[in-house]
Amino acid sequence: MQQNVLAPEKVSMNAGVGIRARGQISFGQTKWIQRNVIRLESSGDLTSGEPCELKLELKGQNGWLLAEAVVIRATDWSQEKMTQADVRILRMSETDRSKLKSWVRTRGEAGGRQRTPRAQAQAKTQATASNVTHLRQPEPVTTMASNGREVCLTWRDLDKAREDWCQHLILGRAVVRGKPPASDRITLSLSLPNGWEVSLPGVISARRSNRWVVRFRLDNAMRSAVTRSLGLRPQDVLGAAK
Repeated sequence: MQQNVLAPEKVSMNAGVGIRARGQISFGQTKWIQRNVIRLESSGDLTSGEPCELKLELKGQNGWLLAEAVVIRATDWSQEKMTQADVRILRMSETDRSKLKSWVRTRGEAGGRQRTPRAQAQAKTQATASNVTHLRQPEPVTTMASNGREVCLTWRDLDKAREDWCQHLILGRAVVRGKPPASDRITLSLSLPNGWEVSLPGVISARRSNRWVVRFRLDNAMRSAVTRSLGLRPQDVLGAAK
C-alpha cells in the first residue's frame, strides 16, 4: 500500500467519478479530498468497509485516473437513492498518483482549500454584489409546463452535458433541481448542446424540497448514439452503455 499523502489539506474537488463495487457500476461527483480520503456522492449503494475501484475525471486532465479504494463511511442509500461516502485511496499507479497530487497542489494554490462557512458566505455575498449581471443559471436549466406533467432539461455547456450523461442520464436517471411536480408520472424532454433532443415518459423516484430524481428508459441503440454524438467512447462511461 502506498503511504504518501495526496492532499495534506482539505481541497475542494468537483470531479466526475465512476465507482465499481460488488461488480456493480455507479457514477457520482467528488466533493473534496483530504490526505488520502475523498468525499463523494454517488447513485450507487455503497456500504462501509467494502472495497471499490474509482475512475476519476479531473477537469484539465486528459483521460481518467484509476484507483483502488475502500469505503470508510457511507450514508443510507435507501433514503434518497443516493449515497454520500468517504473513500480511502489505497493504491494508484505512480503516473496517476503524480497527476492527482499535481492537480490537488494546483487547486490548493488557486484557492481550492475548504473555507469556513463564514468565509464562504462572505465570498458569496461579494460575488453576488459585483457580478450579479454575469450569473448563469445552473445546468441543466429546468422548464416545467403549467400542467406540471411536462419537464424539459436543457444543457448548453458541452462539458456539463458529458458529465451528466456519464453520471446519470446514460443510466436512465436525471437529478433535477427545484420544487418537484405533484404528479409522479411526467413527460421528460432532454435537450443537449449537440442538438440531440428526445421526449420520454418518466417516473419520479425520489423527492426532496429542492431536488428530485426522475427515472426513464433508454434503449441500447439510443445510449450508443448519444455517447458517440457527445464525443465520448464506450469506455469513458465504464461500460454503462453495454
